[in-house]
Amino acid sequence: VEDGGAARIVLRHCPLFRLASQVPEVCDAECAVLRAVLPGMAVTRVEHRLAGDPLCTYELVPDE
Repeated sequence: VEDGGAARIVLRHCPLFRLASQVPEVCDAECAVLRAVLPGMAVTRVEHRLAGDPLCTYELVPDE
């Protein structure tokens, strides 16, 4: 948790990577689930394995 209540979720291993490589909407669904289970937080994916990053990272910032 960072200053102001921001936090990051880092996913170093993706059990859905093979599926997501063929059906990228799986990643959008993952982001939607995080938004649903973390009310009051803005969820933004800042790193994405399908975009060539080594892992997926979500930034969480409290809604204003």
